Amino acid sequence: MGDEVLYKTNREKDLGAEITPNLSPEAHIKIIPSAAYARLANIRTTFRNMCKESFITLRTTHVRPILEYVAPAWSPYLVEHKTKIEKVQRYATRQVLVLRGMSYEERLRELHLTSLEDRNSQEDMITTHKTLRGIDG
Repeated sequence: MGDEVLYKTNREKDLGAEITPNLSPEAHIKIIPSAAYARLANIRTTFRNMCKESFITLRTTHVRPILEYVAPAWSPYLVEHKTKIEKVQRYATRQVLVLRGMSYEERLRELHLTSLEDRNSQEDMITTHKTLRGIDG
């Protein structure tokens, strides 16, 4: 590239995902929970008493994209990574007042949600199907 000097970096951000030389998702997974918790704090400040319908709309619109953005590229495969990300959703579902005494699984059922691990598995299957069938988008 002419006289341009290329510098070696330990981390690069591309399309919103942190890329490291060893292609580990570790750096990206460290960023996800803090961004999601920040968004949840904004939601909690704005909506003190949240009903189930409001929670589903706000979570789907503002939090889930943070948790799942480019997930097929950095798909967490270590239990500790999955736990860090799932912990955000556990916390988020406790924000609905009427569900506070329930277990996480009961809150998911009540809100008609799936765990993030189940959703990632589903997305992996969809991506694999599209790849094998040659389907774009």
